[in-house]
Amino acid sequence: GGPVRSAGGMESMVRTGSGSVAGMSRTGTPMSVMDGVGDRVKVAVRVRPLMPHEVERSDQVAVMTSADGSFLQCVTLGAGDRELRKNYKFDLCLGPESQQLDVFEATGVQHLVDSALNGYAATVFAYGQTGSGKTYTMAGMEERLASEEWLEREHHGGESIDGIIPRAARYLFEDLTRARAADPSLRFTVRASYCEIYNEQVYDLLNLKSDTLPVRWNEKNGFFVQGLLVCTCENVDDVMAVVNEGSRNRTVGSHKLNLDSSRSHCILTLRVESTTIDPDDGHQVVKYGKGVFTD
Repeated sequence: GGPVRSAGGMESMVRTGSGSVAGMSRTGTPMSVMDGVGDRVKVAVRVRPLMPHEVERSDQVAVMTSADGSFLQCVTLGAGDRELRKNYKFDLCLGPESQQLDVFEATGVQHLVDSALNGYAATVFAYGQTGSGKTYTMAGMEERLASEEWLEREHHGGESIDGIIPRAARYLFEDLTRARAADPSLRFTVRASYCEIYNEQVYDLLNLKSDTLPVRWNEKNGFFVQGLLVCTCENVDDVMAVVNEGSRNRTVGSHKLNLDSSRSHCILTLRVESTTIDPDDGHQVVKYGKGVFTD
């Protein structure tokens, strides 16, 4: 129960993890930081505000979020134009006033990056109706991501419109710096790949000369895309160069909800290999983790 906030249009983000603590973000947005590592899927729903053309059409709000961020309320018209309201509970519900930083902090992506550094596989993916804001939430404004001006700027992941991917990349390398300071024997290698699924075909966004790529499976790697170009990244700027190249090569087309929207699904994978020396017996310990970001 409790008061609700109005909004229009929504998309969902799903992540893995276990455990949660409730709180409030710095802007007052309901916050549920999901700590730890586990196999439970967590679902956060972000509701976007009405777009300008929707306001011009006098579209009405149909989705509202509770003040504590625990449920959505959907409003439909029944017999005799009577309003019917139904609540849907999720791990986290973010209203249209939520900012990019709120989403990054509230969904606990930092803990997923930490788990990747510790040798686990972690995934964040966004799904929802076309034009609901998936790419904006995951990466930011796509037209800016694909620009040379954006690539050349400093402090990636620090601007207000930056989405989860640039913020996660920035946090990753900050985490690496902290880990190296705590253990001088620690060595890390970060590798990135970026592929697109369009019309049920897989394409390498970093190598447009390649043909469609096959999806394979083996016991060691599980499912993987054979022949995908993998780039070694020394810093956050290298990761952002991968994002920039992939954004410029994405398949984009217009539709009624958004005149410049992604018409494909993209998967950015950051693989983290860490090597350290066991202080007890001096043998080398190697961990392989990865973070997968799907739009």
